Amino acid sequence: MTKFIGRKIEVGIGREATRGTAVAPSYWLSKVNADFDDKFDAVIDESSLGVIEDSADIKIAKKWSEGKLSGNITANSFGYWLRALLGTITSAAKETTAYNHTCALLQSAQHPTLTIEAKNPNEQLKFACGAIDNLTIKAELGKFVEFEAAVKAKLGAASTNNPAYVADYNFLAKDVTVKVAASLATLDAASAISVKNVEIKFDKNIVSDDILGSYEPNDYLNKQFSITGKIELLYDATTYKALALAGTQKAIRINIQDTTTTIGATSNPTLKIDLAKVKLTEWAKSDDLDGIVKETLTFKALYSSSDTQMVAIVLTNTVVGYN
Repeated sequence: MTKFIGRKIEVGIGREATRGTAVAPSYWLSKVNADFDDKFDAVIDESSLGVIEDSADIKIAKKWSEGKLSGNITANSFGYWLRALLGTITSAAKETTAYNHTCALLQSAQHPTLTIEAKNPNEQLKFACGAIDNLTIKAELGKFVEFEAAVKAKLGAASTNNPAYVADYNFLAKDVTVKVAASLATLDAASAISVKNVEIKFDKNIVSDDILGSYEPNDYLNKQFSITGKIELLYDATTYKALALAGTQKAIRINIQDTTTTIGATSNPTLKIDLAKVKLTEWAKSDDLDGIVKETLTFKALYSSSDTQMVAIVLTNTVVGYN
C-alpha cells in the first residue's frame, strides 16, 4: 500500500444512461477537494447474556457512498452537474462550435444520476446512482468561481478507467455580474450592481430509498427543491434594507461570462442563472470600526406562478449536448 497526498486523488464524472448502471467518466475533474468514499451504518446488539457488559456483537446494517466534491467551475464539464441538479437540459447550436444548454427543473422525485469515479494510489472505485443532495456556486473577489457538490451514491465497485484530462474554460470573479430587476422579463434591460461576493445554493433534500433484503439503497430520491443565497456589497444606500423591510419581490440574474475567450464566432463561455422571484430573508451590515461598511443580502428564491418557474439556467460552451 502507498502513502500519498490529496493531490493524488483523481475524480471523474459520467452521465448514466440507465439509472444506477455505472458508466466511464466523461470528464476527469480539476478538483480542489474530493472527500468521497464508502460509508456504513452499524447496529449494536445490546441484548443481555446474563452479564453486565453492554453488548456482545455489532452488525453492518447499511452500506453506501457519499461525500463532497469541489473545484473551479469549468464551462464544458459543468453541464453534467447541471443536468443532474435540475433534471432537464436542452441543447441547441448558437453558432458554429458554440452551443446553448438550457436547464429547467424536472418535476420528478427521480432526477438523472451520475457515476462518480475516484482513483488514488491504493484503490480505484466507481460509484453508481450518484444523486446531488446540494450544490453551491460561489464567487469571491480575486478567486476562481467555484462549486461544491454534496453527492450520495451506491457502494463503490472496482474500476480500471484511465484518467484523461482535457482543456476546458474556467471563470474568475471578474467574469461575474449581478442584476436585480422588478421581474424576470426586465432583467435584460437592468444594469449590473456593484457586488463584492455572491453565493447561491441549490438544495434537493435527497433521501435514500432503503429496502429490505439489501445493504444498499435501492435508489436516491429528491424531495422539495429550494434555492438560497447571499450577496455582499458596499452599504452606500438604504435601497436593499427598504426592500427587505417591505418584503418586496425581485428577480435576480447571476451571469458568469468569460469575455476574454471566444468560442464559435463571437460567443463566450457563459453560465447564466436567472431567479424569477426572490425575496430577502435577512439584511445585515458590518460594523468594523476601521473598515468600509458593507451590507449582506440573504435571499430565498420562490416559485413564480406568472413565469411558471423558479430558476432558469443557460450554459454556453463547445459541447454538442449532454443527453
